[in-house]
Amino acid sequence: QVGLADAGPLRSFWQTVVDEGLIPSTLERKCMAFLLLQRAVPMLEASQLPLVLSPSLLRCLVNALEGTGRFLQPVAHATVKALVGAARSSPALRIALVSH
Repeated sequence: QVGLADAGPLRSFWQTVVDEGLIPSTLERKCMAFLLLQRAVPMLEASQLPLVLSPSLLRCLVNALEGTGRFLQPVAHATVKALVGAARSSPALRIALVSH
């Protein structure tokens, strides 16, 4: 689990690498952002969830889930499943997801 003391580095990493690097880039890099989120969520504390569920990533996720036949749709569905799985295993994370 990532501790609260690590929120600064996590915030800096996520903003620089994901929000400013991967999300505004190519489809392949957006896919990497979703894969990073899938890997990160089970390791995070509930208080850190808002750091990784940034507005730009959520917007990209919603866009990838819309319609049919989109390149990112399978990985977006897997990302949602990862979020649901993490919420099922942690009541605190479930509350953080609903309240975010």
